[in-house]
Amino acid sequence: MIEKRKTIPMPVRYLINTVLVLALFGLFYGLMQGGMIDGYSSTVLSLAGINIILAVSLNVATGYLGQLPLGHAGFMAVGAYTGGIFLKSVNASDLSGPLYALAILAALVLSGVVAAVFGVLIGIPALRLRGDYLAIITLGFGEVIRVIIQNIDDVLGFEFTGGISGLKRIPSFTNFYLVLACVVVTCLVIHMVMKSHHGRAILAIRENEIAAESSGINTTYYKVMAFSLSAFFAGVAGCLYAGHIGSLVPKDFGFMKSIEILVNVVLGGLGSMVGSVLSASVLTILPEALRAFEDYRMVAYSLALIVVMIFKPSGLMGPNGAGKTTVFNLLTNVYQPTRGSILLDGVDTKGKKVYQVNQMGIARTFQNIRLFKELSVADNVKIGMHKSLNCRLPAAVLRLPTYWKEEKAAQEKALDLLSIFGMQDLAEVKAGSLPYGAQRRLEIIRALASEPKLLLLDEPAAGMNPSETAELMQNISKIRDTFQIAIMLIEHDMNLVMGICEGIAVLNYGKIIAKGTPDEIRNDPVVIEAYLGKKEA
Repeated sequence: MIEKRKTIPMPVRYLINTVLVLALFGLFYGLMQGGMIDGYSSTVLSLAGINIILAVSLNVATGYLGQLPLGHAGFMAVGAYTGGIFLKSVNASDLSGPLYALAILAALVLSGVVAAVFGVLIGIPALRLRGDYLAIITLGFGEVIRVIIQNIDDVLGFEFTGGISGLKRIPSFTNFYLVLACVVVTCLVIHMVMKSHHGRAILAIRENEIAAESSGINTTYYKVMAFSLSAFFAGVAGCLYAGHIGSLVPKDFGFMKSIEILVNVVLGGLGSMVGSVLSASVLTILPEALRAFEDYRMVAYSLALIVVMIFKPSGLMGPNGAGKTTVFNLLTNVYQPTRGSILLDGVDTKGKKVYQVNQMGIARTFQNIRLFKELSVADNVKIGMHKSLNCRLPAAVLRLPTYWKEEKAAQEKALDLLSIFGMQDLAEVKAGSLPYGAQRRLEIIRALASEPKLLLLDEPAAGMNPSETAELMQNISKIRDTFQIAIMLIEHDMNLVMGICEGIAVLNYGKIIAKGTPDEIRNDPVVIEAYLGKKEA
């Protein structure tokens, strides 16, 4: 039995979240004014907030995008030194009132932007790799940043970062309220991004990169976007750390700091923002409560990571691929042809990316189902609409009217498509919980959502029982009659092929041996000989 999720309208949810945030600020304000949170506790809570920002930001790349970067401390270092150098250069400690507040805001934004630039520069080459290779590249980046900070003064011939002795006398501006505000902004912005079509694209890449690109998603762009967003907030956290400590030394941003941040994400749950907040809070506050055992803190972190990797290995790597049909991979440019051309309406697809081929009008399903199983049925369909959604990232973050208008239209279109196939009541059900036949149907609906000129169905009846196959035949006929699009089908079920196909091509060892109508193919002696054998004399 499929259980449908009850949902609260988005405007109501945002109102509730706003009230909760204001209540949180009010609670801490009351506790501090009442003397229940002293200066030391406020300092520890500020450090916990900085670690929350680091964990939540890394979760964008690790949990949501499904990659494994190990150099997050490098982005933190870039932000910390950028903010520290900027505040010293403007003599922020001598400013007051609005000018002081403006300087702090400028430092936070500048730190985030510089870190994001590094995120783009590192992300473009690094994100072409996966798994261990990506981890090694990003780990190397973190160490390179630390070494550069440590030695750049010798190269420049004047004091810039302070070298190995560190950057001293940074204006101390970080307080608990500022950190809490930054935590809220970080979580809010990332939440807004992930609840837009940009976020659906990132999640689709995590679930299945080939299926995402075949749905019209520029996977390289969204990988780099997620990586730079992650780096931006790591830079903000670094700036807050500089203002919290008042001095910086390169060793603070070594490999173990990156591991510490990763542990916060993994222990909290990959892709869980609430989990990152809780784990970062606990793993920051607990050592302070057990200061006698502080020397073993990093050992405990390392052991915790090892335990999680043993018992939850699937959470650390992206999804694996599955078997595909060479013909369809050539048509969609997953594979590039060694010779010849593929034309769509007279336009050569050579050199196009997979998502560009989808945008030209070719959509596909897969031999092995490639749904985004952790997302809802409706979100799977809306991912298929990606190429027609134009709301920019700032509008999505700020929830401007263009965002609401586009999301409403996308939801209505998704429900319309689902209703054609009797699945509208399953819109909020997680795709992975659907029965097999419904998952096949959903994959076809997702492909149709991109409004293709040509629909490629790769063994859609694979694994289906006779009643499901009969329903599939009806649905394919319905697609042809309703959407007026060309359908290319790869299938071994001859009853299905002969029952719905208007033209058939028969391949034998990679060569076409016959083309014609179902009756012509059924009675073709070459086909009979190839598939049934030649009658002996």
